Amino acid sequence: MPNDDNSQLNIPANATDEQKTRAYSDYFGVPLVRLKDKDLPLAILEKIPYEVSKSFDIIAYEFDSSKTPAILKIAVGEASRLQKKAPAILSEIKKQKNVSIELAVTTRQDFDFALNRYKKLLDNPKLVESKTSESAKNGKTSFPMIDLREIPIPYQVLTKFPEEVAVRYQIVVFEASSENKIKVAAVNPHDIKVQDILDFVKKRNNIEIEIYETTPSSLSWAIRGYKNVPKSSQAAVPAPLPEQPKPPVAKHEEIKPPSEPIAPEIKKEQPGFVQKETIQKPVEPEKIVSNNHPSKLTGPLARGQAPEIKIEDISFSGMRGGNDKQLSQTQLEATSEEAERNLDKILPNGINSVSELETAIKSGFIPKTLAAIIYYAVLEGASDVHIESDQKIVRLRYRIDGILKDVIKVPLELLAPIVSRIKILSKLKIDETRIPQDGRFESIVKGKEIDLRVSTLPTIHGEKAVLRILDKSSQLLGLEELGVVGNAFKVLDRNIKKPYGVILSTGPTGSGKTTTLYSIINKINNPEINIVTLEDPVEYEIPNVNQCQIKPKIGFGFADGLRSILRQDPNIIMVGEIRDQETASMATHAALTGHLVLSTLHTNDASSALPRLINMGVEPFLITSAINCIMAQRLVRKICPKCREEYKIPEATVHEIKEYIDKSQNAEIKAYANKDIKFFRGKGCDDCVDGYKGRIGIFEVLEMTDKIENLAVTRAPATAIREQAIKDGMLTMKEDGMIKIFKGITTIDEVLRVTAE
Repeated sequence: MPNDDNSQLNIPANATDEQKTRAYSDYFGVPLVRLKDKDLPLAILEKIPYEVSKSFDIIAYEFDSSKTPAILKIAVGEASRLQKKAPAILSEIKKQKNVSIELAVTTRQDFDFALNRYKKLLDNPKLVESKTSESAKNGKTSFPMIDLREIPIPYQVLTKFPEEVAVRYQIVVFEASSENKIKVAAVNPHDIKVQDILDFVKKRNNIEIEIYETTPSSLSWAIRGYKNVPKSSQAAVPAPLPEQPKPPVAKHEEIKPPSEPIAPEIKKEQPGFVQKETIQKPVEPEKIVSNNHPSKLTGPLARGQAPEIKIEDISFSGMRGGNDKQLSQTQLEATSEEAERNLDKILPNGINSVSELETAIKSGFIPKTLAAIIYYAVLEGASDVHIESDQKIVRLRYRIDGILKDVIKVPLELLAPIVSRIKILSKLKIDETRIPQDGRFESIVKGKEIDLRVSTLPTIHGEKAVLRILDKSSQLLGLEELGVVGNAFKVLDRNIKKPYGVILSTGPTGSGKTTTLYSIINKINNPEINIVTLEDPVEYEIPNVNQCQIKPKIGFGFADGLRSILRQDPNIIMVGEIRDQETASMATHAALTGHLVLSTLHTNDASSALPRLINMGVEPFLITSAINCIMAQRLVRKICPKCREEYKIPEATVHEIKEYIDKSQNAEIKAYANKDIKFFRGKGCDDCVDGYKGRIGIFEVLEMTDKIENLAVTRAPATAIREQAIKDGMLTMKEDGMIKIFKGITTIDEVLRVTAE
């Protein structure tokens, strides 16, 4: 606080910060220093702790150790706080550091610059400590400093960037000298995120941007200008939506210099830049529905066709300065923390057709585009979303019931902003495009919690992103509902009731192995036992089960986790996957010491699991002693119940099927020898894709018998083990599939697709 002596300074009311500081310098007889012109090493700045510098507006700028005692030079950033009697904080510093103190004053702008540099050096001590040498070494441009407190900024100029953008990226527009030139001040103009966002604005709007550097307090002062809303702008909500779409902007008109606003959308939860995103007034999907595309998957997707959007179809009015003065209410809600997850708020009317998805993409609003992609994928029951590019376009594909379907094609220019949006939601590195990255985020679609596992992969045409969709609110199915029936169910049920041993589920990626293990856990789960799982990732949350997510990057893998779990007094252990010899050995030893162990293994069939474990280095006698049974499975599409119809298959095919039944050694198959077998298919309807809806498993369950144990100990090949298992009564996957064909659940084509040798 200023003291009574300050009243003698006679400082004019309109004096600049520098004039005021110089007046205090003359009055108290202390030098005025320019901190922006000085090298400020961290070793000197740390003579005064950062929090002390920030709280008391003092900062160390020079240290002379050649004197006795050493001299510490301190600059005061708020000259009005000077007193004739030294404040207690300086006495404390002098005492603790055993130094002599020399005071100076500096302008608020210089002090904020130095304090900001202090913070950066603390966050990253490896930064080159000389600003000049840093710029020279890294090839960075030195930006002129500006104090926004000395510049009147018109509201219409300031709001060219929405307030959310200004706050998040610490940038403001302070001058618009012409329609195609603006001046921007940034706290950290060297930040890659700031550079990306400004480069995008520059390219998309064909304008020139002059960049200045400012201090945090200076920028905070400017941001307060957003509160000075003119009366004419107080009702800055979007105008009523048009009943009909405006004609698309011609390509040569799209590079028209911008008016207001010109800033991209941001999000509040995760720091980062949503690269190449645009904003505009949102258009309600139901009001602009193209007649070119049917409303359900029975149209383009069912026929294997995908509509293509051209770059000229994308609306960039929000970026290029349409009629909107600010972000619309829907878009502002889309930047809120809650709406980052809640797609029902971003898309209040949902996305119910390919044409509505097309409309959302054409809006050019990237958060809405990604929300629409995810929303429609969930609506159509997709398990995966593929966003991939070739030389000219980006393909959006959904994996529905195990089959990839082209949904829509979008311009290549949208790939980077969409992938960047995915990275921000997944908390991945936005500027890292050279290596694959994995992450996850959650969304809410139609009131249901959806977990999305994200994987990005650099390709020669840009990054590819795949989203795995997991419905956290879905109920776990029972084993019978998954397709484990007949003798296979009896064998599995008998073995999961044993107090110890290993039960393995085998098959390729995406065959439903983990889901089967979840169903087993759900079946035997009760309060009297302790169940612990190790997963990568945790796909479904099960009550009363201790589920652990492994983190290999920090050394918490399956083997490490299994070692720890054994000290947690478990009854049942689930290991997401056996990948190496250490995990395999520990799992078998855990089974032999009184634990029931569930795990998965990548093999083509059940009989191949035993040689696979032996090849990993596990002793055969340990395997045969520990394993209870081995499952192998595949997923086949189910015939749509709404459009299912009986049809006649060729006589030659009927003859082959009868021969197959006659040759089978399994009683369940032979039961159909004298039956009149009917065949069904789906003809296609609005409720399915290609006549199929949903999937079911086909299984084979190999139970360890004395003969199979002997074969494993003698290291017999998988073919010999398989033959013996069939003799012991194992129903093969193909035979299980045939039974499901005879029951009208699936088709011949589906079973042959997943069991072809």
